[in-house]
Amino acid sequence: DSWYQDAIKDDGGYSLEQINPTIPCVNSSNWIGANLTAYGTPGTINSVYDGTPDAATPSLITTAVLSATMVDLCFDETLDTSNLSLSQFSCSGGITITSILVNPSGSCISLTLAPAIDTGIVYTLTLNGLGDCSGNLVSNSTTQIILPHTAAIGDLIINEVLFNPFTGGEDFVEIYNNSEKYIDLYNWKLANWEDGITDNFKAITSHQLMSPGDYIVLTKDSSDIQSNYLNSILGAFVQMASLPAYNNDSGTVFLVLPDLDSTVCDYFSYDEELQFGLINNPDGISLERIDFDRATNEASNWHSAAESVGWATPGLENSQYYPGQITSDQVSVEPEIFSPDNDGFDDILNINYTMANPGFVGSVTIFDANGRLIRSLVQNELLAATGTVSWDGLNNKREKARIGMYIVYFEVFDLEGNVSGIKKTCVVASRFN
Repeated sequence: DSWYQDAIKDDGGYSLEQINPTIPCVNSSNWIGANLTAYGTPGTINSVYDGTPDAATPSLITTAVLSATMVDLCFDETLDTSNLSLSQFSCSGGITITSILVNPSGSCISLTLAPAIDTGIVYTLTLNGLGDCSGNLVSNSTTQIILPHTAAIGDLIINEVLFNPFTGGEDFVEIYNNSEKYIDLYNWKLANWEDGITDNFKAITSHQLMSPGDYIVLTKDSSDIQSNYLNSILGAFVQMASLPAYNNDSGTVFLVLPDLDSTVCDYFSYDEELQFGLINNPDGISLERIDFDRATNEASNWHSAAESVGWATPGLENSQYYPGQITSDQVSVEPEIFSPDNDGFDDILNINYTMANPGFVGSVTIFDANGRLIRSLVQNELLAATGTVSWDGLNNKREKARIGMYIVYFEVFDLEGNVSGIKKTCVVASRFN
């Protein structure tokens, strides 16, 4: 039913039609569901008929390294397997192709490598002379092959979540490779929390290699996300058969390693209260992570995606990305002037701290210039050696703070009862229309 190439048509009621009956090879790329208005065309010319001669060379769709000695290549059309030879392949690093196995579909082949390739090393595989059934030949096409590393907890993190999509739309979960490893997503899983356990596992069934610093968007319908968010990076999507149920008000997202123990790599407990307080309707607005290296479930580490980028950034750097900076000062604020209007520019104040010793407990409070309490950000929390707390410019009533100067009061004490307080100033600004 994947040959329908349409989630509606594969539910039934539509025939499969051949696109071009003059193409010599039979394969899935030459079939599609009948047009929406036709449903099927028994006894007449197909509604999708296109007799244009095939003049396109085969395009490589996926490269999957299955082991240190085996790599799979899949193309967008059936190959002329009668003319396949080892001489059509070469690889850097002194690697030789010793055998070729053709998939029954005719569009995928498996290559055996010798000697075995090393983990994390980038090799270049060159293809020359492969052809399709119409005689179109590939000339000096290259692809990278990399044996992936074994992932550990924290290598991949949850970076953006759309849990309350536009009406009729789909959820998505974006993950980020926060390691120096090359990681294959095959058999990684998404899950949620139900009845006291991690449950409803949904697996990734295709090979997708994530390089260090890559973003990947997991969703049920890539075309829906791309049509609603025009800044989407098209090559950053992995379409899954289904996602766990993510409620529109609150829930949990679990990212699970592909091991037998279903080890949780990262998880995020989201709530619509994390959305920017001045947003009246959060439908279709994603929550973005501010800093990769801060705790996933630190509430101030998440913010609504900016309106200026279309309310979400699937596949690219978050509009609200603002990593904390380690400083020689015990406490610093940046930017000192910020404008919490959700336009994606200086929307958030980051309060960075560095403690001389571990074991400090801290509170962070915002006061206005007259000394009135505006916002309690942290109350008696055990602090890390270095860290960041963010202020979104709202008061304790989730109203936007007035334009003006504010005092950030950072108070810390240790187990011996030593107390110290640090004051920093910042300014809430606004754009003049």
